[in-house]
Amino acid sequence: MEDYDIFEPYVFDTLTASSTNSSFGFSQLIGIVLMMLVAGLSSLAGLGGGGPNIVIMIIFFDMLPKTATLVAFANVLGAAFGNVVNQMQRALNN
Repeated sequence: MEDYDIFEPYVFDTLTASSTNSSFGFSQLIGIVLMMLVAGLSSLAGLGGGGPNIVIMIIFFDMLPKTATLVAFANVLGAAFGNVVNQMQRALNN
């Protein structure tokens, strides 16, 4: 009987769905610009903006949905922290 690892089909790169697209290219640049636009517009509207960022990361960065969700949550947390710092500076200056 041949040695067969039952976990072999599930072993792959955890950051991207494919390891062939590992170089930085034009699609990643467009993805970064779109993510900045979504973050700015959602911050103006008072929303998190995580949903559109997940889709952008899956399409332009070839990320798995699980990884894209975690990165989007980190982006939303960073934007919220920046807004808190900005509001604290405004409150202390008045």
